[in-house]
Amino acid sequence: MDDEEFELLKGSSLEDVCREDLAIHSIEYLRERIDLLKAEITRTEAEISSKHGARSAAEDIFK
Repeated sequence: MDDEEFELLKGSSLEDVCREDLAIHSIEYLRERIDLLKAEITRTEAEISSKHGARSAAEDIFK
């Protein structure tokens, strides 16, 4: 991750989510939160896979 990308995460709502006090929430809310976070992880992993595929295709062109 370059510095610019890191700066996008710093101060973002993602950082706020990571610092949120979980003790104040119900078990139901926390389970929903886990489901949403897992879905976001899956979406992010899919994007990484897509970028790897695009990179491989580009590298194959120049071989």
